[in-house]
Amino acid sequence: PTSRPETLSLTQVAHLLDATDSPDLCLEDEYEQMNEMLDVEGFQDIDRDHDSEKEQNMEGASDTISNVDTISFGQNSVSTHVSLPASAYTHAPLPDCVRSLQQDLIGNHQPDTKPTSPPLRKVLDPTEILSLQHYIAWRNSNGTVHAYNEHRRVLADATGKDILSLHNVRTLALEIAKLEPKRIDMCRRSCMAYTGPNADLDRCPYVHGKEKHPCNEPQFKITPKGAKIPQAQVTILPILPTFHALFANADTSRLLRDEPQFSDFANGAAHRYHHSKLGLFQDKRDIALALSSDGAQLTMKKQSSTWILNIVILNLPPEIHYHSNNVIINFAIPGPNTPGDIESFMRPLFEELAMAATGLNGMSGHSAIFGNRFSMVQGARSSTEKGAKAQYYPLSPPQNEIYNPTRPSVYSSENLVMRQQDQYMKTLTQLSNAQTKRERSNISKETGVSHIPLAVASPAFIHPQFFPIDPSHLFYKNCMAAMYDTWTTGSSAGELVYISTQKMQKLGAYVQQGNQTLPPSFCGPVRNPYLKRQSQYKGYKWMALLHWYILPIGIELGLNPLLLENFSLFVQIVEFAMTIKARSLNNLCRLQSMVWKFLDQYQKLYVGLDSEKIYRCRLCIFQLVHVPIHIRWFGSIRTCSQTTVERTIGEAGHKIHSKKEPFSNLTNIIIEKEVVCIVKLYHPTLSTTGSNNHITINTASQHLYISKNTNLN
Repeated sequence: PTSRPETLSLTQVAHLLDATDSPDLCLEDEYEQMNEMLDVEGFQDIDRDHDSEKEQNMEGASDTISNVDTISFGQNSVSTHVSLPASAYTHAPLPDCVRSLQQDLIGNHQPDTKPTSPPLRKVLDPTEILSLQHYIAWRNSNGTVHAYNEHRRVLADATGKDILSLHNVRTLALEIAKLEPKRIDMCRRSCMAYTGPNADLDRCPYVHGKEKHPCNEPQFKITPKGAKIPQAQVTILPILPTFHALFANADTSRLLRDEPQFSDFANGAAHRYHHSKLGLFQDKRDIALALSSDGAQLTMKKQSSTWILNIVILNLPPEIHYHSNNVIINFAIPGPNTPGDIESFMRPLFEELAMAATGLNGMSGHSAIFGNRFSMVQGARSSTEKGAKAQYYPLSPPQNEIYNPTRPSVYSSENLVMRQQDQYMKTLTQLSNAQTKRERSNISKETGVSHIPLAVASPAFIHPQFFPIDPSHLFYKNCMAAMYDTWTTGSSAGELVYISTQKMQKLGAYVQQGNQTLPPSFCGPVRNPYLKRQSQYKGYKWMALLHWYILPIGIELGLNPLLLENFSLFVQIVEFAMTIKARSLNNLCRLQSMVWKFLDQYQKLYVGLDSEKIYRCRLCIFQLVHVPIHIRWFGSIRTCSQTTVERTIGEAGHKIHSKKEPFSNLTNIIIEKEVVCIVKLYHPTLSTTGSNNHITINTASQHLYISKNTNLN
C-alpha cells in the first residue's frame, strides 16, 4: 500500500490486551493480504482461525520461515521488512574474514574420540559425604570462614567423623566437578584482557574514547628479585564441565532433551530458522545459550565496580531457566573502570564454544549515521552547527532540507528497511580489507558497523537478530526516564509536554504516599521521583511509575490530555510486549499499528515544528518500532532482558563479606556457586533439604527441578 488508512481508535486500543484475538480489530482484507505476503507455511491456517487454540499457543506453526521479507502490518498498512534477512535464505558463503575468525577460535583443537562407556563417578566415603554436605550448607548460607570452622568442630563432635578442612573440601569439590578456572592477565585499568591477538603483548594497546594515545599500562610488575607478576587478572570459568554434569544427571538430562526443546525461544522465527534452514539443533543434546553482560558497583564505593557475564541455558523450561541457580556466571571483571575491549574478556568463552561446536555486537552505536542496529534508518541532526551529530530519529523532522539535507524527509512503514545479513557480511569484508584507521572509521560511520565481532563465528549467527533489544533498559531506564526528564527539566512553560514544578511536586508526593498500599512483595519502596530522580533511581521504580502511577495521578492532577493520551499508548505497548502470553501474527499487526501511532503523536507533541527539538526523538524512542518483530523473532521480548544479570550483581553484592577485597571475594563466590551446583548434579544425595523451596532435584537440590507442590502462579 502507498497510503496509510486511519489508525486504531482509542476504544480499539483499550481493548487490545483484553481482546487480542478479535478479528474486528484488523481489517479482513488487509489481514488476508498480510498472510499472502508472508506465505509462511502453517501460519495462514492458524491466523485465519481466530478462535482456535493453535492461534493462542502458536504450537501448530510449521518450522518453515517465509522466503519474503515484507509484511503488511494491520490497519496502519505498515509495509516494513520484518522477517529474517533475505540473505539468510540464500545461504551465501561466509566471507573469508569470518572463516578466518572461526579457524582462529578453534586453533589446533581436535575433538576427542567418542567414549565407549559412561565416565566413572568418584565413590565417596562417609567422611567425604558429610564434609561435602557441610560445605554445601555453608556455601548456601553464605557463611564466613570462621563459621565453617566453628560448625565443623560441632559436627565432628556430634558424629565422631573427621570433617575435612575448608581447603581440603574445596579441593575435593573441584576434583568432583572437574572445573578448572582460568586466570587471565588483564590491564590494571580494566581496558582489556591479554587474549587472542593481544596474547603476546606486554603493554595495553587500548585507546580510551577521545584519547589519542593508548593506555600503555605494562602487563607485569617487576619484583625486587626481577620476577614478573601480572598487575591484574580476571578469573574465567569454563562452561563445558557444567554441561557434562547436566547430562550426567538423569533429571536434568531429561529436562534438556524434552520436547519442545526451548519453549518460548522455540516459538520465535529465529530459532525455527536455525532448525529448518541452517540444520542446527537437530540433536537433542545441542545447547542454545543466551549471553548477557552488564556492570554495576558491588558496594557504594566506585572502586568496587565490576562487569559480569551471565549465561542462560535456553534448553531448560522457561519457568526455570532464569532462576539464579540455573544461570552460569562466566566471569566478573574487576574494576575500578568499565572494561574497554569487552570481547577480549569473552575470547576464552568463544574459543570454548567454537571447539565444542565444530563488543560484542560490533556496531558503532547511536553516533553513526546509521546508528540503529536493526534498520537502515538514517539519524538526524537537531542543529546546523559544525560538529552536530546525526543521532536522533524523528519520523518526519521539520525543516529537513536545512538540518538534514541528505536524509529522507519522511520515514514511515513504507520505507523502513531492515538491515540484512548479506550486506552486513560485505561490510565485514570491507572492514577486514581496510588498510588505514581512517578508512575503517569512514566505513564504520557510513554503515554503523565498527568491527568484526566474535559472535559472527557462531554457526547460529544471523543479523540483526543476534543482538536483540533489552526491554528492561529500553522501556524503563531509557524511554520512561527520557520522557520524564522532558516533562520536567527538558521543556519550558507553554509547551504541550511541560509539567509545572507544582504539579511534579504533587505527583512525587502521591507516589510516595502510594507506598502505604503497595504490597512489599511487588517491589521495594518507590521513592518520590521529584526529590530522588538524580539519586540512582532504579529500574523497578521507573516500572512502577510507568505501569501504576503516572496515568491515574496525571488524570487527578489535570495534566494535558494529549500528553496523557500519547503516554497511554506507550504504556499499552510496553504492557502488551511484557505480558507472558503467546501472540499471533494478527496480535503483532495491531501492536505495530499502535507503535506507529505513538511515534507519530510523539513527534507532534515533543518536536512540533521546531527543528531544534529533534533531539527529543532519541534512538530509544524510535526503537519501539522494532518491538513487534522482536516478539516474532524470539517468541517473547522478555527472552532478551538483561534483568537476570542485574539480579546476579545485586545478589553478589549482598554476599560479599570483604569490603577491602571485594573482587577476590566475588571470584570465590562465583567459583564455589558453580562447583556446588556441579557436585550436586553428580551426587544428588548431597543436597540439603530445604535449601530452596522452588527448585528441587530429589531432596530439594537447588539446581534444576521444579517442585510439584510449588504454585507457579
